[in-house]
Amino acid sequence: MLLTLSMTSFDSVGGFSLLRKRAFIKIFNDLGQGLDLVAHCKSDDDDIGAQLIKYPDGVLQFNFRPNDKGTTLFYCKFYWSNVSLWFDIYVFDRDHPHCSKCFWKIRPAGPCRLDYASGEYDICFPWNKQSL
Repeated sequence: MLLTLSMTSFDSVGGFSLLRKRAFIKIFNDLGQGLDLVAHCKSDDDDIGAQLIKYPDGVLQFNFRPNDKGTTLFYCKFYWSNVSLWFDIYVFDRDHPHCSKCFWKIRPAGPCRLDYASGEYDICFPWNKQSL
């Protein structure tokens, strides 16, 4: 048992991986007055399903444990009015070093992640270009 515990204490560089902490995602509708948002988020393993996020106080939240390979990817398709766009809401290499609680505001120009240093949603990304 001691050998098992010591083997799991090495990180992936040493050939073994730690059990990763859970990642928490919160998505807020910041589209503007009168625009409700539908988000359908999924990964290769999980499908959160389509969820309505009302403006201004609706929120979609979910959590998961990133895989040991560091390749976890969650993407969401967003719908409002006659618009349908998608975005990789969690990419391990992009998000894991910066947030275990990743808060997003969905805006017409693209999703913006909370910057814990500034307290603002000022880390903004363009929508994904390829269709799903």
